[in-house]
Amino acid sequence: VYQRPASRFVAEFLGAPPMNMFSGTIDAHGHVVLADGSRPCPDTRWALPEGEEIVLGVRPSALQFAKPGTASALAFAPEMHEDLGSEFHMHGMAARTPIAIALVSGTPVPDGPLHLFIPASALHLFAARDGRRVEPITEPSITQGSIPLEGESKWNARQYLSI
Repeated sequence: VYQRPASRFVAEFLGAPPMNMFSGTIDAHGHVVLADGSRPCPDTRWALPEGEEIVLGVRPSALQFAKPGTASALAFAPEMHEDLGSEFHMHGMAARTPIAIALVSGTPVPDGPLHLFIPASALHLFAARDGRRVEPITEPSITQGSIPLEGESKWNARQYLSI
């Protein structure tokens, strides 16, 4: 339930600090465009229509610091921090959204402007209309005889037609 919440409600309910939620839409190619125009996950696509309103969720502990200029990194403006002993929380703004970052105490914070990277494995996308989770498209891999290797998912017709 914590790793793959089925709905936005569950995602926000479980975890402290709660999951960060970014508003956005889907572009013509199935990519997320956040409210400020940023594109934090350019290599991940969803089979949703262009213009579909979405909410992109990311757990505070999943956010990582990135070097300025890193493609798809979000600028982060810290506003306050909390030292909780074993964890260090930073609160601020990214992509016009109030967010939190949870770090292990002692994690070095870069000097200068801060930028955040969201690993693809940390993305949780929810349809804005009903809050349900939407899974990303799993791209096919090149395999011998077009038979998926162990652990790979099969490419379905909907994914094929959405390219």
